[in-house]
Amino acid sequence: MSDGLSLSSGGAIAVDTVSLDAAAVAFAHLARRLTRAAVALDAAATRIRPLGYPMWQLDADVDARAVSDLADRARALCADLSTASATYELVELRATAALAEAGGDEVAAARAERRILALERAYPDAVAAADAAREGLARGANEVLRQMWAATALVGAGVAGVPLLLGIVLQALREGGAGRIPYGSRPTGAGTPGVLTPVATTGMPTGAPPGSLADAAARIPQSGDARVRIEWYVTAGGQRVAAVYISGTRSITGDDPWNMPSNADAYTGTESDALATVKAALAAAGVAPGDAVQLYGHSQGGMLAGQLAASGDYDVQVLGTFGSPTSADPGPGALSVEVRHLDDPVAALAGGGHTAQVGAADSLVAERLIDPLPSASDLSLGAHHLSEYAETAERMDASGDPRMGAVRTRLGQLADAQLVSVVEYGARLPASTPATTGVSRAASGAG
Repeated sequence: MSDGLSLSSGGAIAVDTVSLDAAAVAFAHLARRLTRAAVALDAAATRIRPLGYPMWQLDADVDARAVSDLADRARALCADLSTASATYELVELRATAALAEAGGDEVAAARAERRILALERAYPDAVAAADAAREGLARGANEVLRQMWAATALVGAGVAGVPLLLGIVLQALREGGAGRIPYGSRPTGAGTPGVLTPVATTGMPTGAPPGSLADAAARIPQSGDARVRIEWYVTAGGQRVAAVYISGTRSITGDDPWNMPSNADAYTGTESDALATVKAALAAAGVAPGDAVQLYGHSQGGMLAGQLAASGDYDVQVLGTFGSPTSADPGPGALSVEVRHLDDPVAALAGGGHTAQVGAADSLVAERLIDPLPSASDLSLGAHHLSEYAETAERMDASGDPRMGAVRTRLGQLADAQLVSVVEYGARLPASTPATTGVSRAASGAG
């Protein structure tokens, strides 16, 4: 097992380039003023020299050199800020050009390319930095492919097509921007909600709100009949907050809404039966649009939580996803905590996440490589298991990284809250619902 845990703010573009450019101009102006001051001090030292006061001369010389050094540092900061601004703009423009080309907008693509060429000529150092940023976004997908190829070599060539197909898919995702859910978006169509059945909550933490990220991960249903867990709390100030935990995929097909057809629907922007079921569960538990919620989910559950958060229907305080195949923007007021494993093929479907940081300013992305050595178990998606993500959450909780302070603060808002109710729901699709994707339902007239 690797101990390597990486925490970042997420996104390749998390800085306002206008602010960077303004700061560069300010440092350039400061450098000019310091240079003039250094020249004046040097002139003063020259005038003092014939007077025969060596200490005065020495002081003037030292001051002149110190101010000159400060001017050099200001010029260096100006250059670094300008390069940084150009780097962020290059990454954004490359993404814009790729999306424009994919959408057939030749005018927008050409406009972006012209600006890219101008920046590359003016800031050659920014090119390498932008390339490094792009490689960082693809790092998880590349690690997945490396291990999948090695694993197939261990088990035989009969499954060699698996990583080849995965590679084609991941490359298409990186170039097309799939796997990202923008804020304000809603799935199309209407899924069929499953028939809800309250199930016993024995064996799950009760009585107190989640005190850590690992505590929240432990409440996500992963076995038994439960698919959604909803906890209602009332804070000391009287605010009602619902904590919602959503399970990952449970079946390939059949009458379980948490099946692969629901995965396909959710990933392609169609309302899945699983999402329709989660909405029904929220309504049954008394969670209405506009209510304050914390949303947590693993795998498909992370994708569903992201769709709920991105819709803007709820006052989302926290969006915590573990191994989600998508990256969702929950809006500027929500703390987004995305946990990904670099050797998890499901998490790699997010295509590296959003280009820019999403959520509140203190949102973060956590990445960890579970097992750097390829093995046959890689084909069974061991790095995707919730137990591995729970361990990553424990390491995050124990981390001294200051970015985890925001997570502790948000969770701490419920520290003194009183538990009002907790319910878990199982669900089964009505017998008449075909186990097909939303696209197939629409084509067959089933809606």
